[in-house]
Parts: sequence; structure tokens; C-alpha cells
Amino acid sequence: MTELILRERVFIAQPPLYRIKKGKSEKYIKDEKEFTKEIMRRATENLTVEIHSNGAGPRALLEGTELRTFLLGLDEYEQMVHKVQRKLRDPRRGGGAGERQSARGQQGGFSGGGQPAAVFEALEKLGLNPEMRRDEEHSSYAVVYRDGTHAERSVGLALAAAPEYRRFRALARATARYNDPPSWPSRTSAASRKGTGSTCSTTSRREGKRDASVQRYKGLAK
Repeated sequence: MTELILRERVFIAQPPLYRIKKGKSEKYIKDEKEFTKEIMRRATENLTVEIHSNGAGPRALLEGTELRTFLLGLDEYEQMVHKVQRKLRDPRRGGGAGERQSARGQQGGFSGGGQPAAVFEALEKLGLNPEMRRDEEHSSYAVVYRDGTHAERSVGLALAAAPEYRRFRALARATARYNDPPSWPSRTSAASRKGTGSTCSTTSRREGKRDASVQRYKGLAK
């Protein structure tokens, strides 16, 4: 079949997953990742996010490229929360592994004899009655708790070494600077300012879709 390639008769068809149309302009998007980038790009063209400190006046105003980078990182961080929840099979537990305090240190404090105190404290706040156990085989500690079905779950070196968790911690560090204080888009009304990262991300997505028609195609199975 070499001649087919040499004569440029072989093509790769990649159907789009989304179409975004605004006025006479339309754009086709190939996957979820590109869709998020496009929505955030549109949102940040005319959006400013206020970063407040303890509900006081604005500590910082994010806009343009810096805002877009923050929102994309925040969006991926939220996705990683759900992945960790599925891995642990407990929706109550997803946020604990992403505590920004646990993002510091070698594998979140699970190896080298360190104790993952931040994860332990996060689980205590969730009312899961965690227990710190020594893992002699790996010279490390693990935080053990019981999920909604009373099955025992362990947060230790195995989880810390997983790609999802490593990416989780990297995103926690990347978004920590602006994700701890209350933050919200400048157009958000005072009555609906809840100040959470999730709310900020959702509001920004809505801003990116403003006055645009979004069509999602069925797509093809991989």
C-alpha cells in the first residue's frame, strides 16, 4: 500500500466533539480538553476575578493570560478530585487527598518515615474517624478509615505513587496561591458571592458560553 501514501491518498478523519457558534462565527472543537481551553479563552477576554482576603477588599485582580492559566488549572484540579473519589470509592473523601498542606514534601509525607498529618486532619474534619497506621514493609505511614459501606480504605504510599495523586498534588500547588482566599468573577452579584473555587470555575464557564450556541456531537468510541 506504499503507493497510496506516496500519492497522498490516505487521510485521517477526526470528527469534532463540539461546535461553538456565535453570530456568523463558528468553531469546531475536537475534544473536552480543547473545549475547556476555548471556553476559558472566551471567558477571560472580558472577565476579571477578584481575590479577597477574609472577605475584605480585593487582594488581587486576575485577568488575561494569568487568569486563564489559573482557571484551567482549577478546572483540571476539580476533575482530579472526582478521579480520586472514584479511586477511593468514597465521595466524602476526594477533597482530603488534595489538601494543599499535603501537597508539600516527598509524596505528600507518606514516605521516608513522615506522617501524612494534613490528610489525617482533613479526614477528621469530615467525621470519618481516621486511624494512623505504620507500614513497616515500606517504612511509611498510612491513614486508614471506613467508607460508606464500612469497608476499610487506606490512604498511603500506594495512592501517593499513583499518577492521579501526583498530578493532584501538582495542581494543588499550582492553584494554591489564589484558591485559598474567597474569589469570584467581578460581575458576580454580592448576594451570590460564595467565594469557592468551584463556584468561580462554574461562573467563568458560563461567562465563556455567553451569547454562544454550543452543540455537542455524539462522538466515536475509542
